[in-house]
Amino acid sequence: MSLYIQKNRTIIRLSGNDAEKLLNSCLSVEFKTGEKNPLWWALLSAQGKILAEGIGAYFDGSFYLDIDKSNKQAFLQKMKLYKMRSNVEIEDLENSHVLCWAKTKQEIGVNLKDPRDEALGFHVIVEKEQAGELGNETEFTLARIKTGIAQIAQDFAADKYFPHDLGMDLLNGVDFSKGCYIGQEIVSRMQHKGAKRKRILIVSNINGKKGDNLLVNEKAIGMIGEVKNGQAIAIVRLDKITQKDNSKINNQPVQLALPKWANYDFDK
Repeated sequence: MSLYIQKNRTIIRLSGNDAEKLLNSCLSVEFKTGEKNPLWWALLSAQGKILAEGIGAYFDGSFYLDIDKSNKQAFLQKMKLYKMRSNVEIEDLENSHVLCWAKTKQEIGVNLKDPRDEALGFHVIVEKEQAGELGNETEFTLARIKTGIAQIAQDFAADKYFPHDLGMDLLNGVDFSKGCYIGQEIVSRMQHKGAKRKRILIVSNINGKKGDNLLVNEKAIGMIGEVKNGQAIAIVRLDKITQKDNSKINNQPVQLALPKWANYDFDK
């Protein structure tokens, strides 16, 4: 069994008769009781910016959401505020469970197959004593970077980017047919008006660190996220790329590539 603990992330569990209603009035996708297919979700601000994101699914009577620890408390505060008198129990499982990653489905815990790419395997929720002391996240991080999947805290800060900037509109992280939720008006407007200037690129041959500027023709078009083996994700202004072969970080040439799921190009 090869389980790798994702030390920067934890689990929130929601249960009760109104759990589905609460999630769907707050998050960017539509969760359904009994539907076990994992979804990439986001909690947005009223201005449409991402406050939290992760993988979530229904399992054995409850909804499970994985979330970065750095914005867990803010997420919990908002959800408890929004639930008001609803019949929903919101539990922070950080003290009892851990979120792990595995290439293949495991026989223990709650297995959430990453819906964004086959290469991202399974996110596995297990009790702490089942996970042992494994803590090497490098393999998952490399797979995430190579597939162009940005993650909050590792690649971008909360309340800075729209779902479209991360490609959530292309990877089913936004449901454009569901009912109202926080930030929906802004996100829907971006979808229908085509105002999507920022997009994900994969950068390689990096000699630098998270937060360094990516320059094209000596102009900054975005910053890179977590760097592993000389590779990173960048959220960039595509309309500023006029000559992608003249791309540099810290005055060193780098290579730019599109994720395989991209429906955009450098000149769009």
